[in-house]
Amino acid sequence: MNASAGWLAPEAELCLAAVTVDREAGLERVRTLANGPIGPERLSLVARKNRVTCALGAALEEAGAADRLPDLHAESRTFDRRGALFTAELGAVLRLAEEMNVEVLPYKGPALAVQLYRDPRERMFKDVDLLLHGPDVAPFARRLAERGYACDEPTDDAAMAQLQARDCEVHLRHPVTGLLIELHWHVLPGRHGAHIDLDAIWERARLPIEIASVPARGFELEDLLVLVALHGGLKHRWMRLQVVVDMARFALAPGIDWEVALERARALQCETAVLEGAFLAWCVLGAPLPEQILARAAVPSSWDRAAFVVGPWFGSRFGLPTYGEWRATRAGWIERARGRGVPAPPPARYASYLRMVLAPTLSDRPTWLPHSLDRLGHVVRPVRILLRQTNKG
Repeated sequence: MNASAGWLAPEAELCLAAVTVDREAGLERVRTLANGPIGPERLSLVARKNRVTCALGAALEEAGAADRLPDLHAESRTFDRRGALFTAELGAVLRLAEEMNVEVLPYKGPALAVQLYRDPRERMFKDVDLLLHGPDVAPFARRLAERGYACDEPTDDAAMAQLQARDCEVHLRHPVTGLLIELHWHVLPGRHGAHIDLDAIWERARLPIEIASVPARGFELEDLLVLVALHGGLKHRWMRLQVVVDMARFALAPGIDWEVALERARALQCETAVLEGAFLAWCVLGAPLPEQILARAAVPSSWDRAAFVVGPWFGSRFGLPTYGEWRATRAGWIERARGRGVPAPPPARYASYLRMVLAPTLSDRPTWLPHSLDRLGHVVRPVRILLRQTNKG
């Protein structure tokens, strides 16, 4: 990684160094930064917000610099222990599903870590996601309630049928362990996911994986890549570094076929999200991409989006970057990419910034509105931003 050009704080640089694809260069950077001026509280906040605390702790340890930031290292070990506890509980839940003859696909979290990471402990998670067939959700939720989990919705069949028509998941939390289990019957809420053929994804999900010594089914890598882009990019707009780390791990996965992934993404109307995620992984973490994929991903709008989403990762809070912050971040990434075989994009334009600020999210297009009224999202979006800014004032 290049030396800091001053537009990223050292705490942000340290987080990036811990998860960059070039491990040796990243560890060398970790050693250098850990011996410099680092604010421990600020570092802890940035790492937790981006869910890279465990990866950062592992990098500090591997770089022989854990003693330079003992509080962060101790915090990472705490998250490691919590992750081990949650993974063991997930194993018990998978056994429960097997006893009930319920088909379950572990989704994100530990399953993603097992399939993609060299050390699954490096991927933090605060909940466990399971994909089930719709009719199995209510009985499985009731069985989890018998195990001590409290559900945030009624679990009778009628209530669950109504919930499934408008949402894609239900939450259950254990009051003792604190583990949150999310049961998904879809990957996007209500009508937003109507075009997604989950049956084909279920049929292809035959990859054998093991979680807490319990055999389970895993998604095909190309399907998993598309689902991560759907969730992290389309639904949550790349709101934290961890999702881009996931995308970078796909780039390193043996046998990954980007053309197949893009073909499936095109069928699910999320090809742009996959290309955005691929570009972020290349730009921010140095992930290797096939030449033809990089050519399609490194378009001007991708540079604009990268600068738009990365700034809030390392700010004091999640939110929208100002135009000045966006321009500075964009210029910084362009400078870092110099010499990597991709032409620089055109100069920043305020119109591009404004277009991203005002682009409706899924939250701006309620599931109870028909598709024909989706354009109302362009009215709802600026009103929500105005109300948010007014409340901050």
